[in-house]
Amino acid sequence: MARRLIVLWLILVLAACGSGNSDEETPPDVDALVLDAAQLMQDAETFSLEITTEGASFGFFIEPPGIDPVEVSFNRAIGQYATPGEIYATVNVNVGRLTLDAVVYANGADQWFKIPPIVDWVNSDFAEDFNPTRLVGGDSGFRAALASIVDLVYMGRDSINGTGVYHISGTADGEDISSLLLSGLIDDMVGIVPVEIYLHRDTGYPVRLVVEQPGTATDTLPNTTWTVDVFDINKPSEIIPPEGA
Repeated sequence: MARRLIVLWLILVLAACGSGNSDEETPPDVDALVLDAAQLMQDAETFSLEITTEGASFGFFIEPPGIDPVEVSFNRAIGQYATPGEIYATVNVNVGRLTLDAVVYANGADQWFKIPPIVDWVNSDFAEDFNPTRLVGGDSGFRAALASIVDLVYMGRDSINGTGVYHISGTADGEDISSLLLSGLIDDMVGIVPVEIYLHRDTGYPVRLVVEQPGTATDTLPNTTWTVDVFDINKPSEIIPPEGA
């Protein structure tokens, strides 16, 4: 009887050890994951982005025709990109205490925008240096941004809106990251910036990037933090150009 109890005890101990080992996760090769994600975005035909900020506001100038440039502060942008350089997006901004939605269409350097109900479609630059082709350019956008991220650290598994992701932390060159955020509007993000990357565990595509912009804090607000959500990759384009574009 005692012998049977000893054997049973050994079986239970071995089973417990085996189940514990199976729960341990082998960290993925984060360098390979990030480089693969960069190539996947380079090869994507379409994708949608939502860009939001927290902390100190980001200001830039828009250029309505017939009047001087107007300084606005950025709240949110959401839109679709289609290769080789077409984008349709709604950009929510503050002008003083007024909040407006600017609808932007661009195909390469050819830009159109409207600010309903104040301004109908006009063939004019939405903002100086704005160029959507930089989102997937060989030396800019996703490819450059992801390829520039170094000091990668695997932070573990996470979930974003029900999607399983790998969370990876790192640092990157500010100039490479800035092309990804607003396609050329940010010209003062220099030096090394902290980046959090969330990659889809099954497809390898980026799901979210979080970037802190150093040197933007105010007396009352922390540094500007940009969140870029990526979704609807390779979905059919829903872009309808303005009449005359």
